[in-house]
Amino acid sequence: MEIIKKSWTIVDDHKSDQKERMKAMSIILQCNDKRFQLLNGEHTVNAVREYIGEVVKADKEISRREKALQTYLEEKKLTNEEIDNKTDPKSVS
Repeated sequence: MEIIKKSWTIVDDHKSDQKERMKAMSIILQCNDKRFQLLNGEHTVNAVREYIGEVVKADKEISRREKALQTYLEEKKLTNEEIDNKTDPKSVS
């Protein structure tokens, strides 16, 4: 914002030559453009944060279910062959 303020003083100063005033206007435009990019990026950053939160939550739920399944399988004392047969998508039940 300070750069923009100083640039406007150059633009408003009629003692400055045309080249300096144009350069100051260009700096103002560049600063404002960057500022708007940063402001618009906030929505994207928030959306990414929400998505990451959902992924972390889903990962925790999957881990919880995997542990519950592992505990169940250990209690049933199924062999790896029995597990493979029950979970094989090609087998017919």
